[in-house]
Amino acid sequence: MDRLLRLALLGLCVDAGLWAQAQTYVIRVNPNGSFSPQVTYIKSGDTVRWEQLTRADSVIPVSTTATYPAMCTQRSGYVATDRNDLTGPLPFAPSGIFTLGPLAEGLGEVTGASCGAGSQIVARGDNGKILCAGKGALNASLEATWRSANNTGVFIRLLWSDINPKAGVYDFTALQREMEQAVKQGKLFSLGIKAGNDGTPDWIFSTNADNSSRVGGGGGVTRLHLQDAGSDTVDLSCGKAMDLGNPTKATYQQLYFAMLTETVKFIKTRADPSVPT
Repeated sequence: MDRLLRLALLGLCVDAGLWAQAQTYVIRVNPNGSFSPQVTYIKSGDTVRWEQLTRADSVIPVSTTATYPAMCTQRSGYVATDRNDLTGPLPFAPSGIFTLGPLAEGLGEVTGASCGAGSQIVARGDNGKILCAGKGALNASLEATWRSANNTGVFIRLLWSDINPKAGVYDFTALQREMEQAVKQGKLFSLGIKAGNDGTPDWIFSTNADNSSRVGGGGGVTRLHLQDAGSDTVDLSCGKAMDLGNPTKATYQQLYFAMLTETVKFIKTRADPSVPT
């Protein structure tokens, strides 16, 4: 009896020792998005290794108050300081082909021989469809582009004047739509925001003497009246007139970086898109 008791105590000590050691748990992602095993309990110091993830899969935090599968659509934002955040994998310098998103209205796919008034044919397909300029939403890449297996992702391009039309006012409608496409199609995206020419919001000059009555506030950036000389080829016109702010001035930089900060905050409210770092 004494021997059995000692063996039992030894077994408890061994189990306690194993429990104290850091463990590696393997979770496999099934084709339908479910996990095997569905529930895993871990402790501080343990490692979780995900297997069978594809580029269309991301591990993201979701609402802890909802039940499966409703919780999968209630995404939480990415919090870098949260020790329990399992967001990933985060891509770094991914290779592949990235298509260039439009700065204006995107292309539209039309069945027929004509794009209609005010739009030009960009390309014809051998399926009876044509691509028409300006038929798509603002800054929208074609869904067929997002869906294509021939590219890794899209370089989304936005105008400062579109996403920040007034002082302190931001419109991320286009960015939200393109991020949804990236998640839906399992693609990466890069983001560029253009200033200058039509990318410069006019309100940043609104406290100047030449524009003091403009509604919506402003940043007091000095207005520079410039004339584009045209391309390197012979240009018989006078070029395009544009008003720009001086990017070397502190006021201009403060306004531009404030816009970038708000854009980053918006992206961080979503943990599911993959942005190349």
